Amino acid sequence: MTKKYDFAFTWLLNLVLAFLIYLNAEAGRLLGIKSLALNFSAVWPATGFSLAALLIFGFKMWPGILLGNLSYNFLHLYGAGQDLLHTSLAATCISLGSLAQALVGGFVMRKYATSGYLTTMKDVVLFLLFGGSITCFIASSIGVSTLYAIGELSAENIPLTWLTFWLGDTMGIFIFTPLIVVWALQKPDTRLWFFSWENLCMLLLFAAIGYFTLQGYPLGYLFIPYSIWVAYRFSFHGVTLAILFITFFIIVPIATGAGPFIVNFTAEMLLIIVSFLEIIASTALLFAAVTSERNAAWQLIKKHRLDLIS
Repeated sequence: MTKKYDFAFTWLLNLVLAFLIYLNAEAGRLLGIKSLALNFSAVWPATGFSLAALLIFGFKMWPGILLGNLSYNFLHLYGAGQDLLHTSLAATCISLGSLAQALVGGFVMRKYATSGYLTTMKDVVLFLLFGGSITCFIASSIGVSTLYAIGELSAENIPLTWLTFWLGDTMGIFIFTPLIVVWALQKPDTRLWFFSWENLCMLLLFAAIGYFTLQGYPLGYLFIPYSIWVAYRFSFHGVTLAILFITFFIIVPIATGAGPFIVNFTAEMLLIIVSFLEIIASTALLFAAVTSERNAAWQLIKKHRLDLIS
C-alpha cells in the first residue's frame, strides 16, 4: 500500500513540475527582447527549475521535466505553422535535449557536491561549470540543430541563436537553481527578516543604483560590490535573492521596451548585458561560498574552544 501511495505521490510531483516548467517557459518567452529580429530570451527559468527538481527530489522527476518541455515546445512550434509530424518530431528532439542537459547537470552535482549542493567553494565551482556553463551546450546544440532542420532557423542566424540559447539556459540555472535549492535545503539566516539599519541601507542602495541606472547613468557596475556585500552579510540566502532582483530589474525593462538600454538595442548588446549578469551571479555565489566556509570554520573553532574549556 505504501509503495502505491509513493508511486502516486511521485507522479503528482511530476505533474506539478511539468506545469511549473511550462509556466516558466512561457515566462521566459515573455522576457524575449521584442525589438530584435529574433525574439531572444535572456533568461530561461525552466532550466533552473528542472535542475533544482533533480537535486531536491532525485532522478524520479525526469518525466515531469520531459512533459513540461514537450508541452511548451509542441504548442509553440505548432502555433508557428509547422505540420503535426514535423512539430512532434522537433518538439521531442528539443525536449529530450533539455532533459539530457538537466540529467547530466544533476548527475554531476549529486555525485560530487556536498549534501547541501551549494555550501562550499567546490560546490559552487561544480555548479557554475557543470551545472550550468558546460552542460548547457547540450540543449542549445540540439535545439538549434532541430530548428534549422525544420526550417525555423536560417543558416546565418545559427551562431547568434546558439549563443543566446546557451546564455538564456545558463542564466536560468544561475538564477533559479540556487534560489530554489538553497531555500529548500538550508536553514535561512534569521537576520534577513529582522529590521536593522544595515538591511535598510541595503534596500536604499539597491533602489538608488536602480533609479540612476534607469535614468541613463552608467552605474550598473555598482551591483557587483552590492551583491558581494549581501553575500558577506547573508551568505547564500541573501545572495540568491539579490541575484534574482538585480537580473529582473535589468531584464524586465528591456523585454518591455522601456529603460535606457532599449535605445538602438542590438543582439550584441543583449549578449553583453547577459554576460554582465552572469559575472554578477558567479562572483556573488563564489563570495557566498567563501563566507559560508568561513562561518562554518568559525563555528567549529568556537565548539572546540568550548570543549577545551569544559
